Amino acid sequence: MTALVLSVLFVAVSGTIQPDATLRAEARRLLQQQDYASALEVLDAAGPKGAQPEFLRYWAEAYVGLLDYPAAVAVLESAPPEPENLALRIRLLAILSRDDEARRVLAELLALGGRLADGPRLRLAMQLRVSGLVSESRRLVGAPTAADSPALTLEHGRLRLAEDDYEGALPFLASAASAEEPPVGAAYEFGRCLALLGRREEAMPWLRKAVSESPDDSLAHFRLGQLLLQDSDPHLVAEGRRLLSGHEESRLRGRRRDLLLTRLNEHSVVRGSSIDRTPGLVTGSRDGWVELVGLLLDRGEAIEATRVVQAASVRYPGDPAFDIGRARAHLQLGNLDAAAEVLTPLVPALGEPLDGASLSAARWLADVRLRGGDPAAAAALFDRVLEAGGQGISPRIRAAAATAFAMSGNPARALTLFGEVLDRTGGPARAGPLSDSALVLEMLGRPSEAESRYRQSLQADPAHTPASLGLAELLLRTGRSGEAAAVVRAALEHAPQDAALRELLSRTASPGAG
Repeated sequence: MTALVLSVLFVAVSGTIQPDATLRAEARRLLQQQDYASALEVLDAAGPKGAQPEFLRYWAEAYVGLLDYPAAVAVLESAPPEPENLALRIRLLAILSRDDEARRVLAELLALGGRLADGPRLRLAMQLRVSGLVSESRRLVGAPTAADSPALTLEHGRLRLAEDDYEGALPFLASAASAEEPPVGAAYEFGRCLALLGRREEAMPWLRKAVSESPDDSLAHFRLGQLLLQDSDPHLVAEGRRLLSGHEESRLRGRRRDLLLTRLNEHSVVRGSSIDRTPGLVTGSRDGWVELVGLLLDRGEAIEATRVVQAASVRYPGDPAFDIGRARAHLQLGNLDAAAEVLTPLVPALGEPLDGASLSAARWLADVRLRGGDPAAAAALFDRVLEAGGQGISPRIRAAAATAFAMSGNPARALTLFGEVLDRTGGPARAGPLSDSALVLEMLGRPSEAESRYRQSLQADPAHTPASLGLAELLLRTGRSGEAAAVVRAALEHAPQDAALRELLSRTASPGAG
């Protein structure tokens, strides 16, 4: 936000619109666009916070957007005691584990009666429960009624689960999960409750539904994996092991993320009698911000990572680590042009060395070029990355480079790289490079070796759909339609709604398929 733009906001306007109203509208627009740093500049132009109490909620929202929760709480302490202000303050206090303060402000909110809208009330109740303030959450939602929405009914069930009242939770969860438009998480909670009650066979379909609805939900994977391990079918047991191994890694990343968020907010400071406009995280936690951005991106949480990158960039302007984080988030969201715009200036010209941030930027720009349909440009960038990084280049990057080389007409080098990946990879994670290298072997005219790789991939992970598709296609091309159909049927047990598998199954049964 430039000084010129700020000055324009103070230009005299006609009619009844006043500068304060113009500033308020501009701040609201910036907050809606999640441009929290610029919103703070506009709000600061309105003068001291105490002189503009109607702007305090906007200040708080901007601080929340920049992950400076203590600063937001301090602002809200001076804000008018309106239900929305109190609810946000309680939620932040619960996140910060300032439980006694949260209880005190909750009492103030409840004294206002039913003036908090249903949506904010439910979100606050969920935060209180997650923070361990279960009795306070129950006070907020009140007694269940027949008029409760499915979302509120689900929360009543979750509160009983939190108190280990599984029998009491069951009817609420069953109602929420069976609603015409069930809320997110209802299938998982109902399946979990059935499993806790020992009703395994009833639980499994609901947990499979939860995994299907939310493929990235590690808890749903974990619960389903536990039940599958108890099965007598070795294929289901193998699937259970795969689900559990993925959950453990995700769980550890999630715990580390939450710990980093807590520590970063512990370092926040309040300056003087009022909050300084600049968010107050101490500069010594820069590495924590870098790690947090990486964890979020590794978990596929691109939107949250974008928010964290913005917060970090305010504290460490010009740091290339956060520019790269922003580009990675664009890449995950499919905004390839935006990612390239950020990364291109960070990659030195051909012939200049790559190291540190420039090496990382080149690696991600190669991914952008590959996904953008320019494998030759991707291969050229990966070539530089592999030369500069040497043995330190991870299997994940080598696999991406192998794909680029294969697509750009160099399958021999791709196969060599996939071999290096497999030498460094174990367990279910081998399924991807095995399947991809099988496709390269097909490109090289070595179908028998390709078939072997596809089968090895499915041994590593029976639910790896690309391997099933590749193997079935290969078998179908060589006139073995019966074997192809068997492969597809086995794959459909793990992904019953997969359209590509269903289409391929119909081809195996068509006249002349074998």
